[in-house]
Amino acid sequence: MIKAVKKSFSLIEILVVTSILSIFFVVTVSVLVVVLRNMKINEHKIYATHYVGQLEDWLRTQKELDWVDFSSRSGTFCFNDETQMTWVGALGSCPAVPASLNPSIYNRRLDLPGCPGSCAQVGATITVSWKELGKDYMVQAKPVFSLLE
Repeated sequence: MIKAVKKSFSLIEILVVTSILSIFFVVTVSVLVVVLRNMKINEHKIYATHYVGQLEDWLRTQKELDWVDFSSRSGTFCFNDETQMTWVGALGSCPAVPASLNPSIYNRRLDLPGCPGSCAQVGATITVSWKELGKDYMVQAKPVFSLLE
């Protein structure tokens, strides 16, 4: 009688293969988490850039409506309501917890130096900031508005 020899994997070989596969999956998941985190930060940066442009367009409209009123305004204004932008109630610093910008993590601030007399240009600083994963981010624009544009 001939006895058949069965070939099989040893316990050590199985442990080595399992360990290598586990390390591969852990590294893959770690890379995926970093990529998703960066993607979310970039998504929020796109929203912030949109909010900067939205406020800049509104300021251009205000400039066209009344240059004297627009150029005489000075101070820090908070525009955290995306549906109703108005000068009323906007003067002052932005609250620690933002209101209604979507997602509600943003603070949209406008700094105007003002021009007490008659001037041809007014510079502004629009800053949209947010905090994500314990780190502060911001998108900023410094448009210059002219009387004759």
